[in-house]
Amino acid sequence: MSNVILTVDGAEKIKEEILHIETIKLPELKEDIKKARIEGADTQELDEQWEFYCNRVPSLKNMLSTAKIVGRVEPIKVGLKKKGAHTLERAENGTWTLDGEEIEQERAIQELAEAVNDLGYWCQVAKDVLPVEEFAEVQRCVEYQG
Repeated sequence: MSNVILTVDGAEKIKEEILHIETIKLPELKEDIKKARIEGADTQELDEQWEFYCNRVPSLKNMLSTAKIVGRVEPIKVGLKKKGAHTLERAENGTWTLDGEEIEQERAIQELAEAVNDLGYWCQVAKDVLPVEEFAEVQRCVEYQG
């Protein structure tokens, strides 16, 4: 199982890089190496670049084939109504912020769990704003803190 998680956009950029290497970079390098050899120049640096790109393509293809691809997420904004934290947001790219400061997803889940537990309707709030798999994590956090 792969530990690599890519967004849809990230996977597309990797595909573009592979295409660029295969259709532009490697043919250019091949031609540059050919010219250098004809001119009797040292090709060590060009050969190293060739080897790098020839190894990079299979590595990138393997990454794509084993990565978990995640789609864009719906942005959300939650008024926490708790002491020390007011607004929790998730951007379309999946990044979380708490009162404008970027935080890790685990902390966002913990903040949600604390806030909704304090408000007494954590189940409904969490179900409204979280994907199913993240809702299960909120329930686990609440049970742990309880």
